[in-house]
This record gives sequence, structure tokens and C-alpha cells, in this order.
Amino acid sequence: MRDTLTEERGGFGMPVRDARGAVVAALGVFGSAEAMQPLRLAPQVRAAADAVSRSLRADGLRLSEVGA
Repeated sequence: MRDTLTEERGGFGMPVRDARGAVVAALGVFGSAEAMQPLRLAPQVRAAADAVSRSLRADGLRLSEVGA
């Protein structure tokens, strides 16, 4: 997803999924509108979100670790 927060700021995010493929969180980046270049940044943000997803699948989601 991508959107503008204000005229000068923007951001986008990628889903974090659990072992069943359900979206349980999102990882996003925000900054100046001119710096938010999804075609350039999306691969790194996707890789980070995928790494978190893999960690959830390997370790399981412990609600006590996420402030619930």
C-alpha cells in the first residue's frame, strides 16, 4: 500500500504473515514524499517483512512478546 500522509510526507508498507498466511502485522517506511520511491524501496521493505514472517513461523507468535 502507498499513500500520502501530508503534502510533504508519504509511506508504504508490506504485510507480515503468520504460519497460516494470515496478516498479523505490517512493516512500513515513512519519510519525505520525494524519498518514498516504492519501486526502489519495495524490495528491501518486502525482504524485511518476509524475514519477520519467517521468524514468526519458526518461533511462533507469543502475544506476551508483542505487548498483548
